[in-house]
Amino acid sequence: MDSNENACYLAVYGTLKQGGLYNHIIAACGRYVDTRRISGWQMYDNHGNYPYAVPGSINDIIVVELWQIPSELLTKVDALEDYPGYYRRTQLQFELEADKTVYAWFYFVDENQVQGLPRIHTGNWETDL
Repeated sequence: MDSNENACYLAVYGTLKQGGLYNHIIAACGRYVDTRRISGWQMYDNHGNYPYAVPGSINDIIVVELWQIPSELLTKVDALEDYPGYYRRTQLQFELEADKTVYAWFYFVDENQVQGLPRIHTGNWETDL
């Protein structure tokens, strides 16, 4: 992706990450930006199939990949994530450079959807599989 025009950012932590089952959806026309650690979120494992993120405390951290994608691709990601039916999404703020702030879409679920599932304390789904 060469232009910021008609683009948005996406913060991913599961099957959309590099090497993940669905990464091809965003990698085909998107651009990997960076890997970041974000606070305020907890991660849970859904039986090795994919992780869930839920709101946590300021001390909770998960690892995400930041991607820039064409804005029209967000509809396809919404369908994959069953948004707004199953997942919810919000925008998180990231500093890319000293003078550049971007907002990335981030998918998460409600706490009641992770009851009984194991927590991934490292915040990195790949390292806990």
